[in-house]
Amino acid sequence: MLKLNGLTRSHCLPMLVIAVLSLGALMAPAYAATTMFEIEPQDLSGALKAFAVQSHREIFFAPELARGRQSRGVKGKFDDLKALNLLLEGTGLNFSVTASNAILVRDPATRGESLRDGVTPTTSALTESQSPPMKLAQTDSAQNLNDRNTNVSDLKVKEEDGAKLDEIVVTATKRSESLSKVSLAVSAFSQDDLTSAGVVGLADLASAAPNLEIKTLGFASAIQVTIRGITNSDFNPGASPAVATYIDGIYIARPQGLNGDLYDIARVEVLRGPQGTLYGRNATGGNINVVTADPVNSFGSAADVSFGNYNDAQVHGMLNLPITEDLAVRGAFSTHRSDGYFDSEGSISHDYGAADDYAGRLTVMWTPADFFRSGWTSGGWLAYLSAPVS
Repeated sequence: MLKLNGLTRSHCLPMLVIAVLSLGALMAPAYAATTMFEIEPQDLSGALKAFAVQSHREIFFAPELARGRQSRGVKGKFDDLKALNLLLEGTGLNFSVTASNAILVRDPATRGESLRDGVTPTTSALTESQSPPMKLAQTDSAQNLNDRNTNVSDLKVKEEDGAKLDEIVVTATKRSESLSKVSLAVSAFSQDDLTSAGVVGLADLASAAPNLEIKTLGFASAIQVTIRGITNSDFNPGASPAVATYIDGIYIARPQGLNGDLYDIARVEVLRGPQGTLYGRNATGGNINVVTADPVNSFGSAADVSFGNYNDAQVHGMLNLPITEDLAVRGAFSTHRSDGYFDSEGSISHDYGAADDYAGRLTVMWTPADFFRSGWTSGGWLAYLSAPVS
């Protein structure tokens, strides 16, 4: 048998094949795949969307960059970057490729860059400070990826206006801190969040907060709160709940009257899990903290009216008045009336679910300095009970 440097011919052939395959693998990235592009001359925004469809690449661009610019289009078989160069030719724009292989269209005039010989700079990473408000053009995930002539109108275009999330400040740990940094399982809802979720009273909060169940106890004004399955089913007037409820830091020991309307609220916090360390007894399941809105040193007013079946009507209102530079007054009210959703006969009251409730609150805030403020709040609630308290 033929010997080659101590190896037999039968051993040498497989090694030669492996070497050729390895060399091909190393050389493969040098040859970019080509795609058949059919993009007509059109406005730049539409051309970039068509490019995203036909190349199956994510491409980001600020909407104002594409506004008023025209693309000459591209037809033929090109690699993706060459095709995009042709699309952007004459627009004064260039692009970069991020580490995730997405394409970012940019204006070099606003970044101190320049175009030379039609070469488009590429980068392996993009810093956060370089990211303007972007529009993402990409193909629909349900689209047939083999269809290169997909209609541009079938695109899903996601617009991001670049606005960052508002910081939510909570007092779940008895001090003000950002919700994103608090070390508790807590959900916080502003008045706008409650309105958007259709939360009118505390019992409706179960539809917005996870691990929370709230149900009425035979009459509409008393509720039973359950968090993560922890509750107290003893409904006697002297029984203590397993979930503590606080309104402006004041503990509400009994569930009677807790199902009033949530009106003029700064936020509602739902704390899940035992809170005995900070809140003491009756917080085995968790806490519900209701924080009403404070007066501010500017005039403001708001009102809303809603109607429903069974002659249900609700009215909420608020008026904020600055008295002096450091003294402000805020008043709010709520009314709710309903005929109830069925009649009953016997020893209990008629019209179960009926409501004839009135509530009001007056708050005075004195802020003589940035580091000191003092407030006074007085409120009341009158409700029609649709069944007697046992």
